[in-house]
Amino acid sequence: MVAVVLALLGSVLTPHPPVASAVDVYSTPGYHEINGRKWFTRCESYTAQIERCWTYIWMTQTVMVDGKPTPVTDYHFNNLTYLAARRALWGNNPLAKTGEFESQGRKWKTSCQDDWTGPNGCRSFIWMKFLDYRQDEQGRGYFVSVEQWVFNNVVRFTREPDNPPDPTQNPSWTPTTPAPSPKPTPSPSSTPTTPPPVSPSAEPSPSIEPSPSVDPSPSVDPSPSVEPSPDPSASPTPTGTPAHECGAPMPAGYTINDEGRPYVINNPGYTPHDAYNPISIANYIQAINRGPGTAEQKRCAMVAAGEILVNGSVVDTYNGEVVRWLPYQFSFSANPSTPVLPPGWYSGLGQAGSMSALRMLYQATGEERWLTYAQELANALEVPYDEGGIKHYINVEGRRMLLWFEEYPTGDTPTTVLNGNNLVLIGLDMWADYTAELAEDGIFPYDERSAELFEEGLTAYEHVLPMLEVPTGGGIMSSYDLVRGYPAAPLRVVKLDDGKLDRVSLNGDLISMPVLDPAPTFPNRFLDPSFETSWQVIGPLSNTSIAGGVVTTTTTGTGWVGVAQNIPAGTFPAGRRVVVQFDARHEKAQAGVSAAPMASIQANCVSGNYQLARHTTVRGAEWATYSVEFPAPAADCQIRVQFLPTVSVVPGSTLQWSKPAIRLAEAKGAAHDPDYDILVFRTPRQELKLFGSGLYTVQAFADGRWQSIATLNATAWGRSVIIPERYTGRNLNYRYHESHIGELRQLASRSGWPVFAEYANRWVKTALNTPG
Repeated sequence: MVAVVLALLGSVLTPHPPVASAVDVYSTPGYHEINGRKWFTRCESYTAQIERCWTYIWMTQTVMVDGKPTPVTDYHFNNLTYLAARRALWGNNPLAKTGEFESQGRKWKTSCQDDWTGPNGCRSFIWMKFLDYRQDEQGRGYFVSVEQWVFNNVVRFTREPDNPPDPTQNPSWTPTTPAPSPKPTPSPSSTPTTPPPVSPSAEPSPSIEPSPSVDPSPSVDPSPSVEPSPDPSASPTPTGTPAHECGAPMPAGYTINDEGRPYVINNPGYTPHDAYNPISIANYIQAINRGPGTAEQKRCAMVAAGEILVNGSVVDTYNGEVVRWLPYQFSFSANPSTPVLPPGWYSGLGQAGSMSALRMLYQATGEERWLTYAQELANALEVPYDEGGIKHYINVEGRRMLLWFEEYPTGDTPTTVLNGNNLVLIGLDMWADYTAELAEDGIFPYDERSAELFEEGLTAYEHVLPMLEVPTGGGIMSSYDLVRGYPAAPLRVVKLDDGKLDRVSLNGDLISMPVLDPAPTFPNRFLDPSFETSWQVIGPLSNTSIAGGVVTTTTTGTGWVGVAQNIPAGTFPAGRRVVVQFDARHEKAQAGVSAAPMASIQANCVSGNYQLARHTTVRGAEWATYSVEFPAPAADCQIRVQFLPTVSVVPGSTLQWSKPAIRLAEAKGAAHDPDYDILVFRTPRQELKLFGSGLYTVQAFADGRWQSIATLNATAWGRSVIIPERYTGRNLNYRYHESHIGELRQLASRSGWPVFAEYANRWVKTALNTPG
């Protein structure tokens, strides 16, 4: 009987599909960041001639803990990929032939050479039980246990030649025996999902995938992996050995400098590149802990990095307690409108993430000093913001002081970052729970103060979460922080009749506001904006329909789908700004995975093709208008515009497009450049008032066009318009939206407070790969 991977029972299925990128994340070992998601792949020999790779994704997965659904954020198993090898090497292995079988009491089935895999592959499923998240008619969430077939692995075959060579006439041929049955494999915490296509789709690729972006926020989730208790019989912890000489494989994306300090190769823009960065060192320790290598190798490398982490710290006292700080040794700009942080700044996120790394060191070595260091990091979270700490009390609209742990301590204009505060509170609660367990065994004192800080920190969210919501047309997005630090959209008023506008005020202050007559827009250069003619359908015709000026596409899971049109070379003068505008909406697949709509604009030139622009921030099922601006290419280049999904292999998403337009960008012209309060929690509403008579439209200039906010009649006593926050300079870092939802769900589980689940459920409607 063949032994294969067993799926973990009691876990919520959160499918995470393959990604279209220059890196095949399913066969390339190491850590990757693709389309804003973090992946880890490790590969090993399956037989002497077949290699297989385990792919994990950083995600929040709900598992049963003490009979209670509990979210756990970590690298969770995504799928197994057996790399391309000759079909003959598999012999009679049930993973490589169509049919059903049993292994260790579990039911399996394999499908080969079907429409999904193509002629050179097989995929296998396991019958398993898991928790499914649902909502009742009142919108209240609950979990039910269900059973069904769930994808587990894919087997790839090399393409067979049309005329196989005669082995008896080929002197280099070596006969092979049939492959043995698959080896038993460990059972990771699995969220099996759809694998990548075995062979590439013949459909045209929409664009060159961008290089993975790195957000300047040092990111870490203090959630631990499942870790063993210290083994008293283990050999003494090695000391004095550089991490790179310990034998543990180097985590992808890391290297070691001449001083033995781990650092991220592709750092987020700071110099020197190998500067002491506590969160990078902490992440390295956690990566070593969950990576390959023997226990001794991993313990050696973790200790070497831990020594560097601690040796770079600063020790002080506060209220009679030892406090330990981890200073970032490089300058950093957290926001264009906040002070640059000089070397030596501290971060709540760095403290909390390093507490988790030090806890892992204790679990690997049994040495209590690591617990002491972690406790001193927790003690530092008590130091007030105005005394050089990161424990800040924000005055929300002058009503009450609320606790917020700062990720970037930028003086009088604190950034108030959401995910930084979320993870500090999660880290505090985890540390309090862990020390409670240690105290029961008489190992280490219970840190009651961390538990109190966690409870106190929860009180801010009821007041702050509404200010972190930013409506974007298609739905609500969560802001990265509570700062208006980016350029705000200019404003103007368009006069629609013969009235007279006497004055305009913004937040109570009189301002000089241009009042203009309506101006014609530049002509639309798309041939047939109704999509009926002149458009090329990409992918199967059965998956795309056009009716009433609307394109409706359902993704297949096997290739690109959508529509495209080529704009002739020379349509726009080279270098002039051009805007592509469209209406769009999308509905996620049943499992909660979404292929978000994308407008991809390329220059097809005699000298080669290149990306001009792409718009990938369409979220939600509500129709909304979007636009993207770019410079016209050289006169000999045609412009290719494609409307299709960002990830072509997500099955079951429904995408719709209408009202496409491509035209010269509008000029900004006369406008008022507003000056808003940088602190959102101090002034959450921006109110514009029109005094006088007549009908007017208030507009904001963004993405190369003037966008209407509201149309209203002015009055002598004033008519108000609230300026949408998306025009006021907010930081909408779309890559963090799904992370925010996962963190709120963790806080909901840890606290029991309904406000966290309420906002997570509101925000999940615009999340791409998070189940509702």
